Amino acid sequence: MPEGWRLTGLDCRSATGTSAATTDLATGSASVRLAGGDTVTCTFVNALAPPQGTLQLSKRTIGGLGSFDYAISGPDSASQTIATTVEDVWADGPPLTLTAGEYEITETPPPAGPEGRWESAGVLCGGIARRTAGPVSVTVPPNAGVACAFTNRFIPGGSLVIRKTTVGGTGRIGFAISPVDDPGTAYEQVADVRRAARRRGPGATAPGTGPSARTGSRSSPPARRRPAPGSWSRSSATAGPSPRRGAGPRSA
Repeated sequence: MPEGWRLTGLDCRSATGTSAATTDLATGSASVRLAGGDTVTCTFVNALAPPQGTLQLSKRTIGGLGSFDYAISGPDSASQTIATTVEDVWADGPPLTLTAGEYEITETPPPAGPEGRWESAGVLCGGIARRTAGPVSVTVPPNAGVACAFTNRFIPGGSLVIRKTTVGGTGRIGFAISPVDDPGTAYEQVADVRRAARRRGPGATAPGTGPSARTGSRSSPPARRRPAPGSWSRSSATAGPSPRRGAGPRSA
C-alpha cells in the first residue's frame, strides 16, 4: 500500500454462505474457496498512518468546493490551509511535526454570503468521531502520529416566500415544502388569510416564509372559519412570473 497508510480492517463475506474464506490482517491477505453460483466480497479498510510525532489533516466537502483554514494550539502552534478541488474527494495537507502533547484544532470555513454557508458534517481523529461544534481536542503521542479528517457540507442561500389569496372565504392554509433533490426532508408553513379577495379584485394575501434551496410545495385546503357548507379548490398557482394551473407540487 502507499507510504503513510495502514490496514485496519479485512473482512470477506459470502452472499449465499456456501463459500469459505480466511483472512490475515497482519499480512493483509485473504484466501477464498469459492462455491459455484456464489459471490464473495472482501473489504479492505485503510487509515492514514502519519509519521511519528506528526498531525495529518484531511478535508472533504459535499455540495461545493472551498478553502478551509486550520489553527493548531498546544505545546506548539501551527496553521494550515486545505482547499478541495473535487467534491466528495479527500484533500490532504502535509503532516505537521509537533511536540507530543494535547492540542486543539480550530477550523475556519469560507465566510457565509448570499450564495450560502458551510456547516460541519463530521470530524474523525484516529478513526474516532469527535464533536463538530467548536475546537477539536487531540493528543499527539511521542511514538506515533495522528490523523484528523474534517467533512463540511455547503448549504445554498436564498429564501422562499409563499403568499396565499382566497376567494369566497377565509381560513388557515398549510403548506408542505421539500427540496426537489432531497424529498425526504420536509418543512411546514402556515398562512392565515383573514380577508377574502373579490372574485375580480387583487384581494388579500397572507405571506409565509420557507427554507432555502430549490423546493417543491404542496398546499392543503384551509379549514373554513364559518360553519358554512362547501369545500375549497385551487384556481391557480404561480411560481415566479409564470402561473401554473392544476394540482400537484410546483418548483420555485
